[in-house]
Amino acid sequence: MSVWNRIAAFVLITFALNSAAQTLPAGCVQNAISPAGKCEPIEQDIASFEASSGVIEVYVDNVKVNPVVPPFIKNGRTYVELAAIFNALGADVGFQSMPVGRITAVRNDLNLAMHLGYLWGSKDLRGRRADNFKMDAAPFLAKRGSVSLNKIVVPVSFIASATGADVVWIAASKRVNITRGRTYFFDWNGAGTYIQYTDQRNQLSFGCPAGFVDAPLGRAGARWCKNQVTNEAFFVPTGTVRNACLASGKTVVVCDGGRFNATEAQAWRGVAICSSGASFDDQSQACMEGTSVLGPFTQRYRDRCSALGLGVMCASNRWDKANFIRVMDTADVASAHTQASAIALLKSNPELFGMPNEQNELVSAGLYSPNGTKKSDYVLSESALPPFVLSARRQTDQMARSAYLLMPLAVRQSTAFVFVDRLAQDPDRYIKYLARKQRVVLIGTFNGLGGITQADDAKHTALKIRHAREVFKLRASIALVKSMGLTVVDVLWALGDTHANTDTLRALNVTIKSNLQARFDNILNAAGLGSIRRDFGYGGDELAIVGFAKQAGPTMSAYVEYTNAAAVAYYDGDATTRQLVESKFTESGVSVTNDFNAAGFELYVLSRAGFNGAPSLATTQAEADMMNRIRALPPVRLAKAYIVDFRHHNGAVNVDSALKTCTHLGFSGWGTGANAIGSAIGSAKLLTLSNNRAAAKRLLLEAVAHDQFSNGYAEAQKGELARRVVALPVTGASFNHHPGYTLSQINAVYEAFQTVNGFVNERMKQHFSGTSCFANTDLNPIQVTAQFWRHFETEVHLVSTINDGFNVPGLYRKPVYPGAGNPMEQVLDPTRRGNAVNRVDLSTLEVE
Repeated sequence: MSVWNRIAAFVLITFALNSAAQTLPAGCVQNAISPAGKCEPIEQDIASFEASSGVIEVYVDNVKVNPVVPPFIKNGRTYVELAAIFNALGADVGFQSMPVGRITAVRNDLNLAMHLGYLWGSKDLRGRRADNFKMDAAPFLAKRGSVSLNKIVVPVSFIASATGADVVWIAASKRVNITRGRTYFFDWNGAGTYIQYTDQRNQLSFGCPAGFVDAPLGRAGARWCKNQVTNEAFFVPTGTVRNACLASGKTVVVCDGGRFNATEAQAWRGVAICSSGASFDDQSQACMEGTSVLGPFTQRYRDRCSALGLGVMCASNRWDKANFIRVMDTADVASAHTQASAIALLKSNPELFGMPNEQNELVSAGLYSPNGTKKSDYVLSESALPPFVLSARRQTDQMARSAYLLMPLAVRQSTAFVFVDRLAQDPDRYIKYLARKQRVVLIGTFNGLGGITQADDAKHTALKIRHAREVFKLRASIALVKSMGLTVVDVLWALGDTHANTDTLRALNVTIKSNLQARFDNILNAAGLGSIRRDFGYGGDELAIVGFAKQAGPTMSAYVEYTNAAAVAYYDGDATTRQLVESKFTESGVSVTNDFNAAGFELYVLSRAGFNGAPSLATTQAEADMMNRIRALPPVRLAKAYIVDFRHHNGAVNVDSALKTCTHLGFSGWGTGANAIGSAIGSAKLLTLSNNRAAAKRLLLEAVAHDQFSNGYAEAQKGELARRVVALPVTGASFNHHPGYTLSQINAVYEAFQTVNGFVNERMKQHFSGTSCFANTDLNPIQVTAQFWRHFETEVHLVSTINDGFNVPGLYRKPVYPGAGNPMEQVLDPTRRGNAVNRVDLSTLEVE
């Protein structure tokens, strides 16, 4: 059991203080860090506690430590001199006496900083994602009577969690066991946006025999089991290793046994991640020889292997890959863990230190600023983004926040909605939110084929590694919610962008999807969630919205019409329009009816075969006929009509699909087929259940502005807006992936989006001329604001004189119109501009 489940312990770090340390005042000094922590004496007497403690032993990786200062107990906490432990764990310790005694610990790319006498410290990864932490007691200098010992006491719980070590207190024998945890080596590229994992071996799966501990081998992330006392190493010998062992004159018994003299064995094994003769498998994240995964395996994995009825294999150190994956995918969720162990499991994921966006980059927290100008104003993305928002994009952020408020309050108060990528990034931040709920909906995606052109190319290899991490996050997240006693009521999953437009890619997609589905099923079945298991489809951006719709109310019927039900979606693995609609109906809790009078809403879907190809006369006639039927609907049916235009794979084709009225239910024309259809179906059900016509009008106008005039194919991407943006005197300006859309080029961004806003408002007022959708006094009723890293991710807000009480902003950098107000400021501080903006951020959800 982890020490912070039983005791609160301290680590006594021994290192020589420089002479300046002797001049520190005996009491508290001015706090030099923010936020302020409780001030405690920076030097304390430990003599009486040493005398009453008796003999306490400390072991690091099963090797006894013999400190200069004997271990002791103070106020129920165990203290021990752990200078040797820091060395064993690979952490370097430093001390600066002034202005406040500053203690630093560095392990690989992780930097920790604490101060004598204060509860607060900080940690960061190469200066990216600085984060404050609070200890239950402050570091202090130890003395014995009046004699200063020049030792510093530091909370062990922080050191252990930060370095990955596991600390266990054995009360019966008065012994502290400290075991090395998994180590990650981070390698940022020059832009600081990509992380490379050099320690790829899945240490969660592997254990060591009695007397051996997991230990590093070389500097490339390789590890093996080692007995530090006898200088023996244990690892599973491959054929190559066995032959080298025999050639050295050792017996068959020795060479087959796996227990070797460490000095000799290193030459046979090598210092790569896998032994000579074995290779690293990207899918299982394990070392394999032939078709066998090489152990040794932890007892927990062996127990799970036996529970699955896998026989004598469970006692061996060679498991076939398929069974190894079965064990790995089910061991974490087969039984509920303690909350602390489940959090530790999630934290073993190296993505803890970054938030992945749709390009699989890792970006540090604090992307957004109240005024968009200086880095010191950055806002922690974890705090500003709700748990059900994966990234700061219109579809996954602004739309999801709006849809959330359409759910009944009772559902919002009882049910947590969480993207597992967000939960795995920093589980501690979401415990408070989860703890207030009874039910949980888990949401996630597997990366699709993206830019892969053939099997086993470099991108396919990277994808298999990514899938291994995504599977891990799924099972670890389930383990956490189970440990908290929460009921998982839905698990929504999808496969992301998949361009299956060649026979090779179609075949590869079938293989990838079937393999992931099998692992997905195994995980849910092991967690007792087989009753809610369903085949996952395509998409991702729409999942939070369809999840809200499913939980918001009972199944609702809908009437559907297509222009081409068999049209294949470009980004959705050859899925047809009908298949996507039926999949998102199931996910949203909607069924199909042919009786439009009995339908809660009516869905009209325009799709084309080939997307970018020139449409035939029959195609355009079918589309015109559908739009004419919609225009001719009586008011009661028009109010239920939701139009989806994904005739082009990125943006509505043209304004033919946008009615010149705001009395119908909604419009969707942006994203993949699954994105556009799923967000439409989920929003339609939520709007119908809530009967919120003001919200429907706002979302409709914002969607037309964004999907048609800001990003639509004919109007924007290949039309007048693109020409205006390209004509700007900004170096390298382009419509969609402009490298100037960054904080360092904020003025260029500002200029580009003034142009975008001018065009969008011009076309919106023209399109809705003669209607009551905007007031005559609204000069610029729409605000388009730079979002994230490309034009396609902009947010569009209705900022006209309409006061509908449904202004739900996401995150973005800078308002285009001076004085229009920045919704990010309103999210953080609603007093700045009154209460016109609805807050949907983590701090709000924690008390809802």
